[in-house]
Amino acid sequence: MNCKKCAELISEYVDDCIAGELEEQFRAHISGCPSCERNVRATEALIMSLRGLSSQAAPCDCWARVREQITALPLPVQRPLWVFRPAFAVPVLALLMLLAVMVFWPTAVHDPGPPVLVSAPEYSGYISAHSNLQRQQALADPHVVFVTSELEQASYSYDQQNR
Repeated sequence: MNCKKCAELISEYVDDCIAGELEEQFRAHISGCPSCERNVRATEALIMSLRGLSSQAAPCDCWARVREQITALPLPVQRPLWVFRPAFAVPVLALLMLLAVMVFWPTAVHDPGPPVLVSAPEYSGYISAHSNLQRQQALADPHVVFVTSELEQASYSYDQQNR
């Protein structure tokens, strides 16, 4: 028998569950191997101490003493939320104030003035062809319609100026 097989059988040997030739081989091995003998003695001692625990009853006031020990512990210090700490609160407050100023600050209204008529006759053919193609479709592109009307107006004003 080798040490590995002996280690597998220690619990069964201590519980008296092996017999016959296997028990003889086990006893022969532990008598010649001091390491396995120490393991068997340690297992026997452990089982004996565990068997002795089951006969001891808990004291009657066990839970009362446990409660006393728990309540005697100091309570943890409640720290304020991180929002109220100055290292975080000051930048957050400054950011909120800056945001409020940006939202409510009056802005100047830019008046673009009267529209400037721009003549672009070189693009009118392209835009007109695109506009005609758009008109054939069920839904017309409003941007193309707007640009077309602007170019037609510009072309008309250009023609009026050059006459």
